[in-house]
Amino acid sequence: MKRFALTFTLLIVAACKPDPIQQIGYFKDEASNRVFVLQADDDIEATTARDIIAGKMHTEGQMTVVYLFTSDSAAPSDVVTLAPNFVAANQAMFDSPGPAWRWRWVKAPSGKTTFTDCETAPDDSSCK
Repeated sequence: MKRFALTFTLLIVAACKPDPIQQIGYFKDEASNRVFVLQADDDIEATTARDIIAGKMHTEGQMTVVYLFTSDSAAPSDVVTLAPNFVAANQAMFDSPGPAWRWRWVKAPSGKTTFTDCETAPDDSSCK
């Protein structure tokens, strides 16, 4: 019985751990193309970020783009959420004032994914 109580307590404590990434903006068009704007803890690892991002909703044959900011960046959430279409939602991210995102993840209609770390590759076309 003590073993069960200890296991149960550990499960409860693990479940209370805060999510290291929060969704702060979202856009989805009629074709199910999506744009997510996320904010992460500063100390998040790239592999953790990629794993969490890869679990975001995606419709096969459509585009999904995820912009991930660190917690010390003022991420523009409304520019995506209020965009009139998918292209405008992505363009708004590049046009918005303020700091750049740390990571950008794209899943193409073919299923091919790209994950760009804009801190290590700031000149990449996926970075602001």
